[in-house]
Amino acid sequence: MALKSYEIIKLRTKRVSKKAENVIYEEYESALRELLECYVGSPPILNDPGLERAEAEMTGVVGLSDKTISGSVTLSTCQETAGRMAETAPMASADWLGELCNQLAGRLKNKLLAYDLCPNLSTPAVICGKHLRINSLARHNYVFRIESELGVIESQLLLDTPDDLELTLNPLADAAAEGSLQLF
Repeated sequence: MALKSYEIIKLRTKRVSKKAENVIYEEYESALRELLECYVGSPPILNDPGLERAEAEMTGVVGLSDKTISGSVTLSTCQETAGRMAETAPMASADWLGELCNQLAGRLKNKLLAYDLCPNLSTPAVICGKHLRINSLARHNYVFRIESELGVIESQLLLDTPDDLELTLNPLADAAAEGSLQLF
């Protein structure tokens, strides 16, 4: 009996498990770079957030969860930077920041499908005010400070995963190509 092509791929692919928070962190950083490069036109510079926190007046938040993980992704910036970002779309700056945060969460979800992880996403929310800081009880809090020609943006990945959860890349997973549309 001959093996089907997907069985051959499965046999030839060495499956390596990694700690879930490491996989999600790496995929989040990749999704963040891709999203910002798409709208800024050049790769963003991700800096050590310990240097200086961005002055936030607007923060977009999208929650994500499934049976094993929970967390949120955020994008924070000042009013001026949000306004420059919104010039690329016919929306108010707060709406556009919420949409970018939603796209970031969607890109992360699509990347996690390759690990057989399919988190549900919340409706995006945007919080506006002076000197906003996101504090969380999440066990993992990753902060990215992004500098671009549009201004400074800060992004956070707030994440809870079990210590023993490991994820393995599934080469046969059905993830959509970025920018594609799958209806059924």
